[in-house]
Amino acid sequence: MENRCVLITGCAGRVGAALAEELAKNNEVHGIDVADGVARENLEQAGIVYHKMRLGRDTLDELPDHFDYVYHQAVTWTVRNHKEEREAYLVSVKGVVELLKKYRNADRFLLASTGGVCAPSTTPVTEEEVRRPDATPYHSYKFGMEIVSEAIAETEGQDVVVLRYYWPWSRHNGFPHSWVIVPQLRGEPVSVCFETPNLFTPLFMPDCVRYSIELAELPSVPRIVNVGGTEVVSIEDMARISADILGIVPEFTDTRGQMPVFLGDAARLVKLLGPPEYDVRRSIESSIEWHREHPKEHLERTVFDAPGNW
Repeated sequence: MENRCVLITGCAGRVGAALAEELAKNNEVHGIDVADGVARENLEQAGIVYHKMRLGRDTLDELPDHFDYVYHQAVTWTVRNHKEEREAYLVSVKGVVELLKKYRNADRFLLASTGGVCAPSTTPVTEEEVRRPDATPYHSYKFGMEIVSEAIAETEGQDVVVLRYYWPWSRHNGFPHSWVIVPQLRGEPVSVCFETPNLFTPLFMPDCVRYSIELAELPSVPRIVNVGGTEVVSIEDMARISADILGIVPEFTDTRGQMPVFLGDAARLVKLLGPPEYDVRRSIESSIEWHREHPKEHLERTVFDAPGNW
């Protein structure tokens, strides 16, 4: 993509930041987020026009009147009380409606959803799987976003594509990094659930960003596309791959709680854009290489290994 004007909400998030920084190389990119400090500085240094604002609460008047593409990546992760519930609604529902109304002439809206809008399954699910609004508050508001955006797309004729992300991670953050690589670099066992292994279809960030950009420019895209990897792996699988790369014997501790299994069938994505360039092993190799370049990082990171920490 070149010489286009793009809006990215949640531009300081994991996918949002990687997407914004890549697009800013050849495009005018505006970002919406509430972050300050290093996150904002990095984005501005990369050339992103940063707008500190709360989607669904603050007016969109300060933004340009036209964007070629709009990526909605903003999200409220935690909903523990009425105040946080309200924030989740503003970001995932009211804010989406306001964006769709203001930028009705955009070439395409790409809205970041999650595989958790469908029921857990030990086999990868397709985009046609029945959606459900009753998993967690986070999944419920993603469900609401999908339903509302689909209704507006159908009634107003707007080009809206829902990207259901499955386990995107990068060299320096994401679940394989913090649950597998960091503890092994520390010489600690990897926390797993022996009774029922936790399964994933992880997608490395370079592929996630590439797919997200190319899905904006394809002439015709289905309403919903699963954006995930093609391999089903457990934490144990990833730990054994990581240990092999590091030249160590993997050690495990049975301390992790069983998690819901959300696996995405990437057949539609692969048919549209081809297979990922990074398989699981190459992804882990890249993350380990990053750690070797930043040897102090793994000593300072939090390892999410508490039982039931989901």
